[in-house]
Amino acid sequence: MSEIKSKKMVSLNVAVALGMIFVAVVAGLGIIFSNYVIDANNKISSLNNQISSGDSQLDSTITSFQDQTNQLLAWLNGNETLLTETETWLVDNVTYYNSQITNLQNQESQLQTWLNGNITIYETQINLLNSIITSLQNQIADRERALGSVWVSPSTIAYSTDNASVGTLFNVTVWANMQNGTYNWQVTMKFNASVFQEVACGYTAGTASAYFAGHATVPVSPVVDNVAGSIVLGESLIGNDYAPEENASLMYAEFNITTMPTPTKTPLTGLFDINATGTSGTFFDDTSGNTFVSAANLYDASFALYSLIVPPTISNISQVPDINSVNPGEAVTVSANVTDNSGTGIANVTLVYSNDTWATNSTAAMTLNSTTGLYYGTIPGYAVGTGIFYVIDAYDNSGGFSESIVSVWALL
Repeated sequence: MSEIKSKKMVSLNVAVALGMIFVAVVAGLGIIFSNYVIDANNKISSLNNQISSGDSQLDSTITSFQDQTNQLLAWLNGNETLLTETETWLVDNVTYYNSQITNLQNQESQLQTWLNGNITIYETQINLLNSIITSLQNQIADRERALGSVWVSPSTIAYSTDNASVGTLFNVTVWANMQNGTYNWQVTMKFNASVFQEVACGYTAGTASAYFAGHATVPVSPVVDNVAGSIVLGESLIGNDYAPEENASLMYAEFNITTMPTPTKTPLTGLFDINATGTSGTFFDDTSGNTFVSAANLYDASFALYSLIVPPTISNISQVPDINSVNPGEAVTVSANVTDNSGTGIANVTLVYSNDTWATNSTAAMTLNSTTGLYYGTIPGYAVGTGIFYVIDAYDNSGGFSESIVSVWALL
């Protein structure tokens, strides 16, 4: 019995001891868990603080972004009208400025055409001046012909429609450089009677030639044929007289131009020919009747009549209303001064205009106002947005043609 009680006491003591240990363990665990809870709460609090700080920064960033967005929207709203107006302006004006570019290109083309046309005219005039220079040089050379020569001076006769016309008069002179012993001479000159008519002929020193000046002579009258085109004139000394070696003129002939070339570039050309019949028509004899001039030393003169097509001049182009004042649907009157340079008169003046950048064109006759001296033509009115191009064409009665530089206006 006492042994049983002893065992129970031991068991109770063990239980109490185990209970105390359990309580101690639980208390220790409680302390440890409490510390962990406190640390966790601290960390949670720190995290909450960080989140709160981050939220503030995010809110600030969002607010800043919203401000920038609002500013951008305000700028866009403020400039939307300007952008729309700019876009409209570009759309409205791109056609006009394209047409302006085309207009400038057309003007360049027109100018190039004008230059090309005038280059031809100036080249012709230069050729004419060169021919005149050549003629003067030939006249100088005429004085230096070899002994035994007979020649017509000037050796080149050149006229054009700008310095001659039907009725223009000119002279040619026959010269000789002969050896000692000349007793008589004769010159036969052929010419184109369809272009020239002889109006006067004679000796160069009055009643005698300069070649026989100072000698007694037997003068004769010239034999002229204005149908076939020939002049024959001669002269003889008296008795046993003779002329020493001499370089002097014999005779002159004056001609009237009866035909000028038509308005082409092909001139009328030919000869004043003293060699047509050789020495049988043109000769020099000595006192014994011996002929001492050879056909090889007979020098003809050449002629050339040119037609210079000098086109009309177009100037002082203007319009009413002026280019900045044309209203939609309003007709425009164009005026210009047109000058005839050919002497043949103005044939017609035409206003040529286009409303589609020369894809097509229309024309209107321009009439001369005798009071102002200007030509006038009218272009009908057009709608807003139409670009109008126009030129003036002028013809004279010789076929000369001029065209003005392109003019333009636009109804914006």
